[in-house]
Amino acid sequence: MQVRAAMLRTTIAAALLSALVVPAGAVTQASLSLSDFGYTLKDLNTGDAVTPALSWVGAATVSGSSSGSTQQGWAQSGGWMSADWQQSSYASAWSTLQLNGGSAQGLSQYSGATAGGVLNALSVSDSVTAGLQDNTGISYDRNFTLTPGSQVTFSYVLNGGLSGDSAAGLWMPPSATYGDNHSSAQFSSTISAGSVSNSLNSNASNTWEGWGGSFGSTSAYETVLDGQTLTLTLRNTDSVAKTYDLSIAVRVWSSETAAPVPEPGSYALMALGLVAVIGAAAKRRRG
Repeated sequence: MQVRAAMLRTTIAAALLSALVVPAGAVTQASLSLSDFGYTLKDLNTGDAVTPALSWVGAATVSGSSSGSTQQGWAQSGGWMSADWQQSSYASAWSTLQLNGGSAQGLSQYSGATAGGVLNALSVSDSVTAGLQDNTGISYDRNFTLTPGSQVTFSYVLNGGLSGDSAAGLWMPPSATYGDNHSSAQFSSTISAGSVSNSLNSNASNTWEGWGGSFGSTSAYETVLDGQTLTLTLRNTDSVAKTYDLSIAVRVWSSETAAPVPEPGSYALMALGLVAVIGAAAKRRRG
């Protein structure tokens, strides 16, 4: 009886790993945009007769990249079910003025623009259906010199959102208890200058039905970032001017797994296994 039950569990697991089903309309999305970039200066040493000033050095660089992956199936390790992802596309580009690009799969878009070499706007977005994953970002880099005894505070405004459809259906093999999320999305922005940095991150997700017991939710989700200001303050306390590299980036990531569907032949094996187990149980009761 125990051997037959084990054979049945193995058969079910193999059937579940055989193919993927993609429900119509399933979608996970992430977006993040940056605007209103600027900076303010402060005199840290009013007795040095030096007026606080920031001067840009060299040309600005705007660079973007996007990587897409396709789910090949599922793999089980102990009680954990993991989606098997394989990179299917990659695209990157850079410019000193304006940049527009996206994934070769058409899942994402990124754009950036400067005005006189100074950052004007950055934005990224992606949208994936079941069985797809995307990672897209864009960044702005430029050197600047800050006068001695001066402080600079950079700031910009962020707007974005994350959303994912609900997960329905319980398909996990009997021998598994947890697994990768059904839908996951996140965005992030980081600003750094010299050795200091600041960042903002947000993520959201849901799980497949029955995964993780009461720890996960299968419900659709949506989160909105509305006008969040991110700042970074840098102080030059030396007696000479110093040059720093300013780097600002925005990035989004979205992933949605597809549930496996047994092949026709697997259904027959599962049925035979069930019949064998039920028959053995009935025989034991009669005995």
